[in-house]
Amino acid sequence: MKVIGIQKNVSFKIDGNDFNGVNLFVSQERPGVEGVATDKVYVDSRKDCYATATAVKLGDNVTFGYNRYGKVDMIYINK
Repeated sequence: MKVIGIQKNVSFKIDGNDFNGVNLFVSQERPGVEGVATDKVYVDSRKDCYATATAVKLGDNVTFGYNRYGKVDMIYINK
C-alpha cells in the first residue's frame, strides 16, 4: 500500500474516553476496482507501532499487521 496522505494529531472522544493518534491514507490496486482503491488507517498513540506510524513519509510503501480485534498493531515500511 502506498501512503498518499498523513493526518497527525488526530484527537476524538468516545464514551468519555480520549483517543489520540495518526491517520494514514493509503492506496492500492484491488481486483474489481477501476483505478486504485483507497483506505484510511488509524493508529492510536498508545500502540507500540505509533512511532513507526509517525515516521512514515508520503510515497512510502507500507504493510500493516492487525491484532485479533482488527486493530493495527504492526507497520512495516517496505524499502
